[in-house]
Amino acid sequence: SDGEHFANTVKTLDLINIRGDKLVAMMRAICAVLQLGNLGFNAKNGDADKSAVATIEELRDLAELMGVEEKDLTLAFTERTMKTKTEEYKVPLNAVAAKDACDALAKEIYGKLFLWLVSEINTATCAEDNYKNGSMSNFGIIGLLDIFGFESFVVNRFEQLCINYANEKLQQKFTEDIFRSVQTEYEAEGIELAEIWYDDNTDVLDLIEGRTGLLALLNEECVRPQGSDQAFVQKALQVNNASQCLIVNKMDRMSFGIHHYAGKVMYDADQFVSSNQDTLPTDLSDLCSMSTNFVIANEMAKVEAANMTRGTPRRQKSNLVAPTAWGKYKTQLLSLMTNLRKTESRYIRCIKPNMKKVPVLMEHIPTVEQLRCAGVVAAVTLSRSAFPNRL
Repeated sequence: SDGEHFANTVKTLDLINIRGDKLVAMMRAICAVLQLGNLGFNAKNGDADKSAVATIEELRDLAELMGVEEKDLTLAFTERTMKTKTEEYKVPLNAVAAKDACDALAKEIYGKLFLWLVSEINTATCAEDNYKNGSMSNFGIIGLLDIFGFESFVVNRFEQLCINYANEKLQQKFTEDIFRSVQTEYEAEGIELAEIWYDDNTDVLDLIEGRTGLLALLNEECVRPQGSDQAFVQKALQVNNASQCLIVNKMDRMSFGIHHYAGKVMYDADQFVSSNQDTLPTDLSDLCSMSTNFVIANEMAKVEAANMTRGTPRRQKSNLVAPTAWGKYKTQLLSLMTNLRKTESRYIRCIKPNMKKVPVLMEHIPTVEQLRCAGVVAAVTLSRSAFPNRL
């Protein structure tokens, strides 16, 4: 039952020292995320350019869960503080923008709560002496990276493009480690090696993250006052029309496709711009850092400190241009890849034996296709051609 599952969860949290006030703060933060989904907004006094909270009771409960004043929370949802070089002023938000801010806050709290929980797990499970006085530098680490696999659904949106972009970056490293490094080593040693064909996804990554790629064009569209999903698609198709990786859908002006290493994927650009603008307003971030819920307050304070240290647009002379979701995602992904390149990587490829998700059934054609797309077939061919000096 749900009650039994919850009791087991609480018992497990106790094993990593999450109990008492810490447990209460975590649960209240989770409830705040859920309560944010219950908030509604409408036009204020019939003015469509302004908004008011339509669900007063839900707002009151949310303020209590977050440990902030109801009045301050209302203003943070319905207004936005804009800063220029010389002045600071308030801009009212319409009902749609207020709801977007509400959703952004839910995602931000949930994301920071997840990172906090991971940190608590690491703290509880680490060997304490290894971390004292910097002694950790004397030890190696074994890390496991588990991410979403390549995604291709009936309808693919912004989230699928982000996930597939990450998979393309990891596939690039796989190619470098398994193929290019071996070929470079043999060339340096003057050893002949049979030419092995393998998929090189450099062109795909150029299309996504290049100077005139999808990332740059989408960020540009987010800055424009009248930026739209359709304008983004048309610019992407026009600027990158020479790319062999880009697929044009002549029947739908709101879609485009990419020849990924794992196969063709068609993307529906609906809400691409709004999803990329999914940035937490400064007003809500500042309010959260003053929350009496120490989990929310501490995690948000870390964000504020990091922003000031890096000198992000929000803390520079003007905050008229906010960082985009994809821009932050790319930065995090590049940081991950930098760390991975400092390691000796081993790869585990997960293959689905059938598409029906049933046991004791092997569908050979899709299985072989997965092995081919993942580079396993080419890697085996290379291993057979090269000397057996690797495990």
